[in-house]
Parts: sequence; structure tokens; C-alpha cells
Amino acid sequence: MTEFHGLPTMASRQGRWVLRYDAFFKDLLKAFFAEFLRLFYPDKALRLDLAGTAFLDKETFTDVGKGIRRELDLVAKVARAGVRNK
Repeated sequence: MTEFHGLPTMASRQGRWVLRYDAFFKDLLKAFFAEFLRLFYPDKALRLDLAGTAFLDKETFTDVGKGIRRELDLVAKVARAGVRNK
């Protein structure tokens, strides 16, 4: 079961109040990932084994062509349907 961090909160950033929704959105995405894919990408969802989804936190990669280091907050690791992992 996914643990929810609650509703979005307000935070002061550089003298401005901004809505902090990141943790809330990530919780929603984790909780409803399969439903999200089935609704918006039904053809792709059929080709995935959504029951075995694992979420990885803070993945880093480098765009070799541009030489830019990027960090992803949340990554879903999903196997293709009908493919056995070794």
C-alpha cells in the first residue's frame, strides 16, 4: 500500500509563496500507475506486466550527446508482458 504524504502544501521560496505538490503527485502516480497507463496509453499498457511494477527513487543519468547530468525523481521499472526475467 502506498503511503500518502497528504495534500499539497504551501512553501515560501525567494519571497513568493508556491504550491508544493511534488510528493503528493508522486504518491498519486505510484498508487494509480496501472490505471493511469490503461487510461492514457491503453495499447502500451497491454504490452506491460503492470503487476510487477517497482518504483525507483532518485535515478541519475548523463545525456552523453549534450554532456548534461540529469536526475529523475521517480522511475517505474516495468517488465514486458510475457517476458521472463533472468
